[in-house]
Amino acid sequence: GETEMLATDLAGESIPSRDVLNHTVTIIRGAGARAMAMIRGLHDLSREESAARKRVAIIDIMDSALEIARPAMDASVTLTVAGERDSPFVLVNRLELEQALLNLVVNAGHAVTIMRQQGAPRGGTVYVSCASVRATEWERDFGAKPGVLYAKIEVEDDGVGMTEATIARLFDPFFTTKPEGIGTGLGMSSTYGAVWRHGGFIHVESQPGRGTRIGLYLPAIVEDTAF
Repeated sequence: GETEMLATDLAGESIPSRDVLNHTVTIIRGAGARAMAMIRGLHDLSREESAARKRVAIIDIMDSALEIARPAMDASVTLTVAGERDSPFVLVNRLELEQALLNLVVNAGHAVTIMRQQGAPRGGTVYVSCASVRATEWERDFGAKPGVLYAKIEVEDDGVGMTEATIARLFDPFFTTKPEGIGTGLGMSSTYGAVWRHGGFIHVESQPGRGTRIGLYLPAIVEDTAF
């Protein structure tokens, strides 16, 4: 697009103004940065082996991800956090799971701001929590093993919500409903891949205009209390 236009101008000896050149270079650089992000995302999707995994409390993963997310949140977003200080431990690649959670929180922030219809007031609440849950038969449909203890992180927002058709494609690579130029469409697919590689699953609930709730489940480490 912009590259071809610039080449045509130069070939025709029509020299663009400095402002036009600066604008074009900015667009080209942005496209390059997005391309690199896509390549990194594809690399994440194609990895067959995870890096070294360590025992970590699920609340520590949540705290670390939110430490990064908070400063980037729009001032109109209220971030509410709750968690069990004695939250369960999981065996994970910590950085990979922190990034997966960060993707969810950033998307929730977007759902109450930039995803609003033009002219609609921006702002809302993003609620993040963690707890331990024991899977039931109801959760079998989402990939859970009934009776198994899971560490759960839930991200909820009161934003624009999603249709069933959007939910069905939510984890597809390159799928996005965000405005042009924002994101690469790989955040949710990489989140899904990270959770799947750790033996977990993701549960999504959403309705248009009524917000979204996404639960990220990871197998918890069951402590051996026998003496």
